[in-house]
Amino acid sequence: MSKSISETFLRRDDARRWATETGRQVDRGETPIKSRIARLKTFRELIDLHIDDMCDVGKSPRRSKAAALDMLQRHLGKCNIAALDRERLIRFGREWAAQGAGPTRRRPFEST
Repeated sequence: MSKSISETFLRRDDARRWATETGRQVDRGETPIKSRIARLKTFRELIDLHIDDMCDVGKSPRRSKAAALDMLQRHLGKCNIAALDRERLIRFGREWAAQGAGPTRRRPFEST
């Protein structure tokens, strides 16, 4: 079973460039990526793309996911995607936890 990948372009030259590069990636045994993903530079752009994709399928982020994505955009949004590796995410998680973030012990509607 083979997978197919397609894109739509306004200009024929852009389509040819994409087709040539995609063919090269396949020849090298790589998985081709969509051009809109390849154009992303920052983590903020990736989060925005994720939100757009969710909205496109009628599943816009609800309150807690929207808050988490907003927090990630504020703290990591300016990071270059290439610089955002496993170690950077672990460091961010540890810093965030050191500031008191973490799972809540209180249940919703529970009296304090």
